[in-house]
Amino acid sequence: MFRTLASLVTLVAALSVVPARVHAAGPTLLVPQQFATIGAALAAAADGDTVVVSAGIYPECPVITGLSSFTLIGKKGALIEATGCGAGLTVQDGVAVSVQGLTVVNASTQGILVEAAASQVELRKVIVQDTASDPASSFLETGIAVQGADDVTIDDVTIVGAKTHGVLIASASRTVVKKSTIEKGLGDGVTVDLGSAVSVAKNLFQELDGAAVVFFHAGGTGMEAGAVESLVVSNKVLGGGGISIAGQNNLIEKNKLHDTETVAIEATANSSGNSYRKNVILGAAEAGIRVGGTADAFEKNTVKSPLATGVEVTGSDNDLTTVKVVKAAGSGFVFASSATGNDCDGCSSANAGADGFHVEGTSNTFAGCKASNSGAFDLNDPAGAATTNTYIDCKFKTSTVP
Repeated sequence: MFRTLASLVTLVAALSVVPARVHAAGPTLLVPQQFATIGAALAAAADGDTVVVSAGIYPECPVITGLSSFTLIGKKGALIEATGCGAGLTVQDGVAVSVQGLTVVNASTQGILVEAAASQVELRKVIVQDTASDPASSFLETGIAVQGADDVTIDDVTIVGAKTHGVLIASASRTVVKKSTIEKGLGDGVTVDLGSAVSVAKNLFQELDGAAVVFFHAGGTGMEAGAVESLVVSNKVLGGGGISIAGQNNLIEKNKLHDTETVAIEATANSSGNSYRKNVILGAAEAGIRVGGTADAFEKNTVKSPLATGVEVTGSDNDLTTVKVVKAAGSGFVFASSATGNDCDGCSSANAGADGFHVEGTSNTFAGCKASNSGAFDLNDPAGAATTNTYIDCKFKTSTVP
């Protein structure tokens, strides 16, 4: 990968970060006016101090340690050039540490690392990226990593070109990711691995090869996997992967997903007791929604023009209420042979390319459901399943129910 000083100067000139109000609790230390490097200013700082970094390129890997009620502010154009650093900036410990306005480029592992001994950390209006024009050539693995630290807020940040995770939240509680942009990366946008009370809200995910948001734990099973009592709300996803959820008692609401290249919203086999409400999906390349967990609730979701199935149900004992599918290229709703004990109330399919409702599972109940203008049958319930599935006040113009 080719990086030049000129390219970094150009990047600095393009930055438009507006610094927040300077912390008034203690002295202000200035870089480079008083200290030549950010690291030197940090070494001289005490609790309650503020370090203000003027515009310029700082080839270092600063570590914030031993400081609380502390603020590090980058003025417009302040850039940490972290080539050769595992982490560009590390918050090692401390309480109530705020980092604002800095840009971190070319770190090899994490742009910013928040370690477990830190808490109440705020990262605001920061930019993390690799300067490689092609994400495949970048060094940056993770934009921001929260490793066991509680009460971290990531607000209005931009992460570009991360190869594995834009934001990684691992074994941490009460992390907030909001109003941020994560884009042009080979990996996932926000990954939550055994987190709790996480909030992912009002973010933009675009041009990612991985999922926009994934609650995941590779070693967990059942109720032990994923995130717990977390929110994924009012995010916008453009292309790339969708939202994949493992864990329990989470709310996935009012997200808008456009032209995802995978399943737009997936409740995995380890999803349980979650609520998926008022999400809008346009043009997914695979299923709009995949219901693979147990005892999840899907309410007032809309799927338009998926290139495959609108809603695919493989799990059991889930509730689907007023879910609407329009112009699915495949079937509107598919209940696989593994789908049992699900309740579908007031769901509808219009203009599906295949069946409106294709039901192979057993012991499912359909109440007030309807389908129209399906390419095949409005309801297709093959022999064997019909003896146990229940249909109440449904409207299907064409059907096959042995």
